Amino acid sequence: MAHPVNKMMITKDIWYHIHSLLPLQDAARTACVSQIFLRSWRCRPNLIFSAKTLGLNDNWLERNKVIGEINGKVDHIMKNHSGVGLKTFGLRSYNLVDACYLDCWLQIAVTPAIEELILLLFPEDKANYYDFPFSLLFNRGGSSIKHLHLSYCVFRPTGGLNCLRSLFLYEVRITGHELGCLFSNSFALEQLELTDCKELSYLKIPCLLQRLSKLAVYGWEASQVMEIKAPNLLTFHYEGNLARLSDGGLPYVKNLTIASIRWHNAIYYAYANLPSIVPTIETLTVFSVSEHRPD
Repeated sequence: MAHPVNKMMITKDIWYHIHSLLPLQDAARTACVSQIFLRSWRCRPNLIFSAKTLGLNDNWLERNKVIGEINGKVDHIMKNHSGVGLKTFGLRSYNLVDACYLDCWLQIAVTPAIEELILLLFPEDKANYYDFPFSLLFNRGGSSIKHLHLSYCVFRPTGGLNCLRSLFLYEVRITGHELGCLFSNSFALEQLELTDCKELSYLKIPCLLQRLSKLAVYGWEASQVMEIKAPNLLTFHYEGNLARLSDGGLPYVKNLTIASIRWHNAIYYAYANLPSIVPTIETLTVFSVSEHRPD
């Protein structure tokens, strides 16, 4: 026969799990009418905020009002969260969120239990980047973070994250050296996506990343160099200057998608060059703006 205390704990865990599956607004409402759901709310494992999940009208014409409401609501929720059990923290905002608020929320969210961190910021002023506190993530969540999604952030890693499985960087300010520091101990990395990271003068994927199987690089310019040595890279999506594909070759890739939005003759380039660049290719998808007869 189950012990009464153990039975009570199992029942509580079931209610906590059910509560964690509710949408954010519904979970907040039920926390107002039940003590057990209130305790569950204070240790909710997933908090993903956006105007939609907060029930706000994300109207561009009323963006100042929306900014204030997002800041106020998220701040209230985060300051009432215990920090215990939080595994996923996410924020998606098309409006400016004050960096002081973000700093405070990350102080609460980033614990040794955090597994997924999502900061998708799309500020009106495209020169406005959030200075992401890497030292906080490294010191507190360096051994637990598995998935990291960042946009419009300044990201200056000084070491690796040994549990990191997926990394998505969109319009992030990071150098090739800093990305190399992150790779140095991120041996669990399986998926990497880089979009319009203009400070990357070069991209070196070392052979140490043996679990990396999916890579996507978008917005790659002629001045940016690539060297890819990951031995188990099977799928590669690429949009950018086609000449850069031949920098170091792609000897292990089996599935390749290339797009040349700002350059012509992608199909001709693929026909003429890919057999030597990607000798093991099995599936090829090419998107081309236009094709001209070569000289």
